[in-house]
Amino acid sequence: MFIYVDESGSFVPATRSDSWCVVAGYVVPEVVRKHVERSLSLLKRRVGCAYQNELKLRHLSESQLGRFLGELGDLESTLFISAIDLGHQDPQVVFAHQRKQVDSIRANRPNMLYEEGRASIDDLSGRLERLSPQLYTQMVAQVDLLDQVFRMATLYYAQRLPATLGSFKWRMDEKNSARPLFEQTLTHMAPALIQAKSLREPGISVEGFDHSHFDKCFRMARRPPNFE
Repeated sequence: MFIYVDESGSFVPATRSDSWCVVAGYVVPEVVRKHVERSLSLLKRRVGCAYQNELKLRHLSESQLGRFLGELGDLESTLFISAIDLGHQDPQVVFAHQRKQVDSIRANRPNMLYEEGRASIDDLSGRLERLSPQLYTQMVAQVDLLDQVFRMATLYYAQRLPATLGSFKWRMDEKNSARPLFEQTLTHMAPALIQAKSLREPGISVEGFDHSHFDKCFRMARRPPNFE
């Protein structure tokens, strides 16, 4: 599957409610990817937008948007969203959450036997500490989105298109490449945070669903590791 991830909003603190910021992931099975790209290409052609340019909502009429969403709705694609209303978030609470994550990483430093391990802890905790509050908030929302995809897309496609679970190909918004600190921190933090969440709240596996393609590519040991 291909997962296209993009965000909307600045993720900066807000003084009024309804200040929503969103990270969305559009999941496309490889077998229908060409159909999705064709629908997007035709839409851009209708509104006079070059294929390589980004299409904005303001470029579309309500009928054009409705037609496009209808075309996508006929395909076995899915949409996942992580949203946060910054008008209801206390900046001090956000800072405290970030501080707690930094401290939890540094707490592992004494357990590292080699200097390389200690240097890795210092590097990762330093990256996380240097993130601005808005980028930290976006990272938390994005990790939540990735966790949703792993948990729910596996259940959805194990019933419909099991072969889709053989690979996960992520396509992130290009703006992130212009923010290397954010991109690198997300790359290092996401796997650990998703793993920690899966240990606290294990994902669902339904007997009778076809997880064979997922197991073939990503199967872990029969006995889960003991982290106590």
